[in-house]
Amino acid sequence: MSSKDPGSNQHEEPRGASDAGKHAASAPALTEAARAWTTLVDGWWRQQSAILPPELKRAMTSTLDQSKALVDMACAQAARAAAGSSAAGHSSQAPGAEDLPAAGDLGLWKPVIDACREFEAGLVGSTADPDKPGSSAEREYHQAAGAYLNEFVQINLDVIERLQTKIAASPPEDFRQLHALVVEQAESAYMDRVSGDAFAKRQAAYVNAMFKLRLETTKTKAP
Repeated sequence: MSSKDPGSNQHEEPRGASDAGKHAASAPALTEAARAWTTLVDGWWRQQSAILPPELKRAMTSTLDQSKALVDMACAQAARAAAGSSAAGHSSQAPGAEDLPAAGDLGLWKPVIDACREFEAGLVGSTADPDKPGSSAEREYHQAAGAYLNEFVQINLDVIERLQTKIAASPPEDFRQLHALVVEQAESAYMDRVSGDAFAKRQAAYVNAMFKLRLETTKTKAP
């Protein structure tokens, strides 16, 4: 026979409500930790970037901006999920699509896109208008580049969806969990995409078109 007072259970808080309160209380701490992390990263980057060549500095700056954007977005999602869970007293609600930034706003995989654009600019003398390409090689290049870069846009969308689902199901309780979740979902979304046949075909088409355009440009500039 249990020694517990049969009437005591009326004072117990439901498990879901207790968990919700714990998650809700972590939201301000997550935001503050994210700010501290951003400050730390920015301070480190100010020291390191001073000794880097311009090309590498631009690539690294884009990569860090990408990381900070993802962390900020995940913090916003976690705060919303925690608040929704606390108000409802049960499982967290997924953030609505209207509350999420557009994939392009995050700047994900920006170093790759920037590298393509810089190569294009150096190849044809300026960043050509894809709506008004000149030669057949330029048209082929623009078409292949667009398809290839779209693969990275799809990765952006996949990362957002994965984070939204994971955070809604179980909001992180501290910044360590949130940061690990961001890294895990970004890496898995990237690997799942680049290991597919579609990505390999579009990458190959882009590289082939790139070299064809380079060959044509070299012949045109030859004396």
